[in-house]
Amino acid sequence: MDSLMGLAAFWKQKIREKWPHGPYRIAAFCGSAVHAVAMVKMLEDAGEEVLQLTFIDHSPTLIFQLEEMFRDPSAVDYETFRTKLVLDFLHSDPTIAAPILANYKAAAQDPDAQISPRLGFHIEKAWVPILFAFLHEFYPAGVDKSYDSFIGPFDAWVSSVKAPMAVLVAEWGAATSPLLGRWPDLGASLISKPVRVYYISGVGHFGIFGDARTARLLAPSF
Repeated sequence: MDSLMGLAAFWKQKIREKWPHGPYRIAAFCGSAVHAVAMVKMLEDAGEEVLQLTFIDHSPTLIFQLEEMFRDPSAVDYETFRTKLVLDFLHSDPTIAAPILANYKAAAQDPDAQISPRLGFHIEKAWVPILFAFLHEFYPAGVDKSYDSFIGPFDAWVSSVKAPMAVLVAEWGAATSPLLGRWPDLGASLISKPVRVYYISGVGHFGIFGDARTARLLAPSF
């Protein structure tokens, strides 16, 4: 958890311990989209074939909306950012039961709460900063840090992946989040290489995993 590339290398190692060689199908959920790009590039650089890279209710370019945070990662309040983002996802999904929302709010407000969401807070406290620190490196040296100076190098990096890409969009997920809901396709059209987009109706950011359509899109016949 000391760097994004280190984490991606760890995931690659664990995958290859179980499946030493491809072809592989890789799927990434939520904020792990950028990590997945890094890991797939590592697999491809090692000579392995990746048949599909699927982003579940996220895309690596969705983070363009947060670009100003990358300019100075040390100034970001990661705990507040992460809490607001997850609460946005929960509020945007009408299928989320009230006790689930109440449980998460309790964990967010009480650092000593002995309920499972606290584990997520501790993980995210380390995980989000290394993501933002990694993204900060895409600003070209000697150029003012801005949206325009960031998106070109970052898109070039994402689009260099050889594997076909797809994005699964939950009806009540990231696309309806007050913090991230600017693009119906979650920014997939901002990626230079072609990306297939599939819209999963009637599900939220977390409920998308319980839908048979998601499973079919991730199946080998995909």
